[in-house]
Amino acid sequence: MDEKKISSIISKERYYNERHINLKEIFNKEELQVLKKLGINIENKLYTNYEYECIEIDLFAYCDDKDLLSKEEVEITKPLPEGVSKEEYKNIFEKFCNCKK
Repeated sequence: MDEKKISSIISKERYYNERHINLKEIFNKEELQVLKKLGINIENKLYTNYEYECIEIDLFAYCDDKDLLSKEEVEITKPLPEGVSKEEYKNIFEKFCNCKK
């Protein structure tokens, strides 16, 4: 097996199995409650890159930013649930996206 294939296999293995993202440390209790209202439960564990991106997709489903999305994407976004303001969502979304950088 050549080095590129080995490197690719190792990268995939890390993507799915290496746990290194601690989301509980990033959000305060109020933000964790807002995430719960969005149907996203953050557990007290380290997340893989794959798990992180799955949560990111769930969170992105509520984004209605016309500058980021196409017209079709905006039309299929979920409305924010009662008790979650746009400002709360925006702050959590930005915090979530910046935590992996």
